[in-house]
Amino acid sequence: MSHGQRHSRGEGFTLIELLLVMVLMATLTGAVVVSLTGRQDSRTLEFAAKDLAAAMRFAAKQAAVHGVAYRVAFCDDHTSYRVERCSDAAMQDYVPAKGVAGQFRRFPKRVCLVAADCGAGWEATIPESLEWKPAKYVGMRIRLSGKGDESYLIEMAPETGIISVEEESNES
Repeated sequence: MSHGQRHSRGEGFTLIELLLVMVLMATLTGAVVVSLTGRQDSRTLEFAAKDLAAAMRFAAKQAAVHGVAYRVAFCDDHTSYRVERCSDAAMQDYVPAKGVAGQFRRFPKRVCLVAADCGAGWEATIPESLEWKPAKYVGMRIRLSGKGDESYLIEMAPETGIISVEEESNES
């Protein structure tokens, strides 16, 4: 061999270089998946809060329009709810509201109803239902919690009956 000639290595990557790139790609992919999953949990909680608020608005409006009491009733384990209307003058019996509102709607997994305030302060026990009577607004607050520290507050103003939904910050 002369000085001018060289033995060139084959073009390409070594096995160690390929393995290093694969490990790096797997790590980055895992970080992206974890990030997207957390964001989806947050959106799921937001949609659940807005859906419950819509059911509350519907019950309040139906009570005002029809002159009959309506309520949002929760199942025993507080994982689902539906709108019901009063079916008797004594206001003892309730039946499911007509249409989609009268069907049970389940909270998504990892979303739970954690507290309620129906005028007497925050209670750890959730009421069986939230009730609206004709021409009477009742101030109430409901808290939905998600997988992490995030939660949403659904609030009905007693003077106006306006129902709002807002994300709560759980900063220490």
